[in-house]
Amino acid sequence: LVEDAVAGRNGLEARPLLKLVQTFGVGRQDLPGCGEGAVETYVERVLRHAVTTGTGLVVQLEVASLATAEVLDLVAFECKDEQSADAFASFLDDGLRAHLVSRYLERGRFKSAYKACQAFG
Repeated sequence: LVEDAVAGRNGLEARPLLKLVQTFGVGRQDLPGCGEGAVETYVERVLRHAVTTGTGLVVQLEVASLATAEVLDLVAFECKDEQSADAFASFLDDGLRAHLVSRYLERGRFKSAYKACQAFG
């Protein structure tokens, strides 16, 4: 079902797909039938249209190539969804967490920077 959705064969929308992979713990290793780069292409397409769902898929399907500072900036500043950005960053490495906090500080978002630091420990 997940492989068919990634390949565009069953019409399953991204949000229900995210719920499905979260519920059943589906990860990248569970999708051997997807061609090289198919998962990345699918998740990248989802990110352009539904950022919060896309970041959930990045984390759940372990799409390391999309766990970037640019995606964090997209979520936090272009989509203005700091809560989702903080949640996404909590799954990423310390360098990307520090990047997010620095960007909050650069933009004078001191309360957001403080909340992120508290969330990240």
